[in-house]
Amino acid sequence: MEGKPLTDPLDSYFVIPGNNLSLTGNVLAQHFTVTTDSYISLCFHLYELLCAEDSRFKDEVPESAFQYYAIMLLWQRLRQLLPLSVVRSSPFLDKLSYFEEHLMMIPRPLEIYLKGIGNFRHPYLGEMRFQLPSAITSQKFDLTTGAFGKITDKTHFLYEAFPAPGVAALRILADLKHTNSPGDPIWDLPQHLRPDHEVKTNQVPMPTINLLGWFPAQSLTDGQVRLLKTLGIPNDHSEDDMSIFFLNSCKLLRTISEYFWSHKTVASRLTSPLTFQFGTSAISTTSSTDEVIKKVKLEESSSSTVIATKETSTSKPVSFEFALADLPASTSKELSSQQFPENIPVNNFCGDSTRFGSVNSMSTTGSIVQGLWIKKVDVDKPFDRYALYCEGKISVFSTMKVTDNFATGGAVTAYRMPKEPIDNQHCWSCYDYNSYKEVPESWIHTRNEVYNLGSIHELNQSMWFTGAADKWLLQHLFLEKHATVK
Repeated sequence: MEGKPLTDPLDSYFVIPGNNLSLTGNVLAQHFTVTTDSYISLCFHLYELLCAEDSRFKDEVPESAFQYYAIMLLWQRLRQLLPLSVVRSSPFLDKLSYFEEHLMMIPRPLEIYLKGIGNFRHPYLGEMRFQLPSAITSQKFDLTTGAFGKITDKTHFLYEAFPAPGVAALRILADLKHTNSPGDPIWDLPQHLRPDHEVKTNQVPMPTINLLGWFPAQSLTDGQVRLLKTLGIPNDHSEDDMSIFFLNSCKLLRTISEYFWSHKTVASRLTSPLTFQFGTSAISTTSSTDEVIKKVKLEESSSSTVIATKETSTSKPVSFEFALADLPASTSKELSSQQFPENIPVNNFCGDSTRFGSVNSMSTTGSIVQGLWIKKVDVDKPFDRYALYCEGKISVFSTMKVTDNFATGGAVTAYRMPKEPIDNQHCWSCYDYNSYKEVPESWIHTRNEVYNLGSIHELNQSMWFTGAADKWLLQHLFLEKHATVK
């Protein structure tokens, strides 16, 4: 009989006509979340590309404003994936509907990344449902700070996994201050957000780039200052209340959208119109913030993969196989070959202006690439405040065999990446703590709270893996592929 061993010694002893039991599949969903530090990495590289191709973009749009725009796109996507009841429990997520109409255009490499996030079906673990940590979907995440509360052993991992909009907003203010009064570019969060000093030395801990959304203050061009003046933020604006910044940023977001829409540059070729289909945008109650928002005048009425090491990127890339290698595991499952959905223009992302007439909605269904996990394989890493933990040499691990394009996608997006020390330095930390040598023990114990969120123990097993690859180069090859008109 099909599905039953023919030689089982008990094969015929329990046949009870009319009363045999039948097995059905377990349909209980498991939950998981993602880490988005690779999204920030992709934003850095994309901004470099846009500036190299278009001097006007470089002169008029500061990196801090572009990153703020991209981070608001990310939060719109995350909000879309949550139940209405969860969205309403977080004041910031609840108010995101006010920004929708100003986020009209999305750079297509970022679109690919965002489309990959969402519920997916694992070939043998079943339904995997996306969720966010409870601290993000709480009253603490509001328009006053746009952040996740004071950085402690219970929150630092949130800042290292998700870019807080408030941190990105503070970066813009830091650029303006540094331009008006040049000084030390290393700036800190407001007192109520920064961590306590828990170091043996006399050094005061300062942020690193692993505090997603943070970056040293930069001097702005005159054109960049003019763009940021649309915020209407006074020089003495208090950083303790960012709600006015967020409300005033609508015009900034729309201006960047209109730039992508109007200019026949690589920026417009890399960009597509965006419409998020939210079932969660209704606001059930009013508040003082709602009343302020209503008064804001909106003047504008949106089969192997060839890769190379970073050292050889100036010459012809040296190819090597980026296929998944088999670990000894007799229970490993294989996933049949799949292609990206048709509505993701993988082979030619650029298109022309006629493509701006369509509406590009995002499904709540994400990619199976989220089922892979990424391991950092650098053997040593000297202290570098400006180096993201997610970059460097990496390998892809999986419980399932996937095709090479998905393995490569896993490396580029790195949706799930645990944080581990390198050469006894905790270079994943969002604060330096004596060059990563004195990171609080309580932080070390909780560093992977986001990565381990949900029922994902089996998802984190490694039955398949890839060779080492250079993350920096992979992302650049990905961007170059989709920036070439064909």
